[in-house]
Amino acid sequence: MQDYIRLILSEKYEVVTVGNGQQALELLTQRPTTKFYLILSDLMMPVMDGYQLLEQLKSNNTTAHIPVVMLTARAEMQDKLKALRIGVDDYLLKPFEEEELLVRIENLLKNQSERLKALEHDNASEAPGPLLSQKDREWLESFESYLKARDGQASISVVSAKVGYADPRSFSRSFKKRFGKLPSQI
Repeated sequence: MQDYIRLILSEKYEVVTVGNGQQALELLTQRPTTKFYLILSDLMMPVMDGYQLLEQLKSNNTTAHIPVVMLTARAEMQDKLKALRIGVDDYLLKPFEEEELLVRIENLLKNQSERLKALEHDNASEAPGPLLSQKDREWLESFESYLKARDGQASISVVSAKVGYADPRSFSRSFKKRFGKLPSQI
């Protein structure tokens, strides 16, 4: 089965295969500079089964982002739900259609790529700070003047309560989102 899947996928992707979940984890840790974009696994494997592999992958910050597809003969709903609860990204039953497997993999990779681009865009746009309108800039300057006039005695919790926020942390997050810096940085 592994050779058959490698044949299907190798036309579009670089495929690396191992015999069980333990070998997969070892490969991922031995090649930390190699970028793995997707993991295709069965539930039934020797040494470390697919559930154990999935738990290890999803609980590790360096591998949790990698999409995992379970391709298995285990058709019981309880098996599928267990995998979904652990964090599997897709669950496909054997026997499978080649084209369906390819489309599911393509969709997962495309969605992952789009999420990463959006995340990079969000991070890049936060770096220089948001562009402020003239009205917002004037308000921020008056707010800074207000705080400076109080010689730092006005705590964030007092200021947040005065502007209608019950939670100072919520106020700080909203302030940073709007003005590009925390109130404590003024």
